Amino acid sequence: MLEPGPRDTITLLLAAYAALLSTVLGLRELGKARRSLRIFLNYVAFNESYTVTLTNAGFRPITITSLVIDIPNAGPVKPAEILA
Repeated sequence: MLEPGPRDTITLLLAAYAALLSTVLGLRELGKARRSLRIFLNYVAFNESYTVTLTNAGFRPITITSLVIDIPNAGPVKPAEILA
């Protein structure tokens, strides 16, 4: 039986490093594939109103088809009902 030499040790360490690096990069790419939407609610004192800002923090496109704001003690309200 052959004894492992220094070349075998270097090869094993290099293979382990490559496997770890590949796993980390694969997990990072999976994280990029997710959709990520950030929602900010700001109070505008000048108009005494609120603004809602939606920001796409991910890489994939996001389509928003509707928005409902739930105000405590008032129930869900659609923005069109607030403006009317």
